[in-house]
Order: sequence, then structure tokens, then C-alpha cells
Amino acid sequence: MGNKKFQSGLVVFLLVLSSMAIGTSANASQLSTNGGSISWDTTKFFYPSGCSSFNFSYSIASSVNFANIRVLNKFGDVVGSQGIYGSGTSGSTSMQICNSGVSPNLAPFEISLRVVQKISTGNGSESVVSAPLTFLSRNSSPAPIATTPPAPIATTPPPSTVPQNPSISIGAALCVNKRTLNVQLAPATLVCPRGTVLRALR
Repeated sequence: MGNKKFQSGLVVFLLVLSSMAIGTSANASQLSTNGGSISWDTTKFFYPSGCSSFNFSYSIASSVNFANIRVLNKFGDVVGSQGIYGSGTSGSTSMQICNSGVSPNLAPFEISLRVVQKISTGNGSESVVSAPLTFLSRNSSPAPIATTPPAPIATTPPPSTVPQNPSISIGAALCVNKRTLNVQLAPATLVCPRGTVLRALR
């Protein structure tokens, strides 16, 4: 008799412990409790522009009557809500959320999943589980890639075609007539006419 009572008590304890474990299972992108679960892609949850739709995948057991997803801001305001119906089904659903209730100054946000069991086939219980929900900024963009400007190409000026006289500077030479001593500027070639000699200005 004593063993039966002990076994019955142990079974009840394990059932309660299992129910508690299911009711608190949550992570950053999934919630599950009481025969229902949802998941979402955290990389696609940007702050809404006006009103935006956000997608969820779901799965509910045949013992579930219905489930409900809610999103709340830091004041506890419900900024989005979506019901899930259809016992023993899985699929996807979307929730519309507007920027009037979701903006950076209204963070942090919370998402919750409420699952209600059927009385006929389930145990008629109701369970709620929640987790933090993060919205990403629409202004975030990859950092620009630094580029190095091309190095300037060195060019060599063409060689001069003017013959150079190391002792005479161009523009500072004269052609002097040996007979009349008349002077004139020497040409760029530094070659004076016949009868004149090249003289440099000092």
C-alpha cells in the first residue's frame, strides 16, 4: 500500500516538473509551451516603417484549442497580436506592427506565446511563455571599404633639341658685329650670323 502511494506521488511530481520545464522553454528566436511553438528570423526584424508585417513559423498539437502571439513594449502596451488556430497543424503566419508603438525609445520589447489546451482532448490548461525581442535599425549598413588611391605615374620630359653651350646661358647672349660692333640678341640656337661673334652677357 505504501509503495503504491509513493509511486503515485512520484508520477504526479514528475508530471508537474515536466510541465514546468515545457512552460519555460525559450530562446532568442523560438518559444514553446503546452503543445505549441513558434519561431522567427531575428535578422529580418527591423524597426517598422509605418506599419510592417513580421513572419512567424508555428506548430500546434492536436490537443491545443488555440494559441496567441503578442509583442509588448517597455510600458507593457500590446503593439502586435496574432491568433493561431487549427489543431494539429503547422505553417506560417504574419503579424502587423506599426512604428507608433515600436521605436528605439520604447525598447526593450517582449514577445509572448499563449497556448490554451482543449478540454475534451487536452487537459484544459493555459500556459504563457515569453522572451526578449530585438528590432534592428534600418540605418545599419556595412562599413565602407577603404581604398588606396593609385600612385601618380612619373613622366620624363622629352630631351631639349636646343644645343647647349655650358659657358653661355640662353637668353643672355648677343651676336656682336666684328666690324661695326653692332649687337643683336643671339638666336635660340646660339649660332650667330656670318661676320658676328657670340658674346655672353655677364
